[in-house]
Amino acid sequence: MTNMKLVPSQLLARELLLEKIKDLGSRNNLIITGYNGVGKSFLGKYLSLNDDFYYVDLVKNYNKDFINYQETTNHIKAKDISEIINKYILSNTQKEKYKGIIIDTFDLFLQIYIKNELQNSKLEKFLRHSYHLPVLIISSLVKIFSIESEGKKANQLPILDNYEEHIVEVKFTKDDSRFFTEQILNDMPVSTYTNFYEILNKLSLKNEVI
Repeated sequence: MTNMKLVPSQLLARELLLEKIKDLGSRNNLIITGYNGVGKSFLGKYLSLNDDFYYVDLVKNYNKDFINYQETTNHIKAKDISEIINKYILSNTQKEKYKGIIIDTFDLFLQIYIKNELQNSKLEKFLRHSYHLPVLIISSLVKIFSIESEGKKANQLPILDNYEEHIVEVKFTKDDSRFFTEQILNDMPVSTYTNFYEILNKLSLKNEVI
């Protein structure tokens, strides 16, 4: 256990994630999504330190294993996510020790899938696959691609419409902003903040003034 504290929206997301892992049976892989700066990675690290999940930064730990660079054609291909999970990540984890695996910084590779028009088949294969541990992927792009634009829903990831129960969104709420306003900052209205980046920016400016 650590002294890390979750804001209200992260607490709700944590509860929902743990419930879904139990309710979805053997095919209980999930996608944690939300806008940039809402605290997805912090939640993932919290689950790692407090709830016995294995946390992986995909870019930092497996970039070279995941991407095939073909410099002569300036073309980039990404390996199958299930191959990486099975070969590199699950092989380093013990089923008896962990409740699940959290994969962060996945969006770089999702962008490559999209460039090669493989995003829907790859994500469906991941969500349908049964690993020996539940796998949770952190992705901002899943949220961004679901935004309605000019009355039409973005269609880069239509396959996810069939897997809504596998998606958990983290939202930065007024309760989260109030949490920081009351405990850290005392000079700004609650409605000012919409994500953690704005709070960090405020803190840095405040420190400069001090």
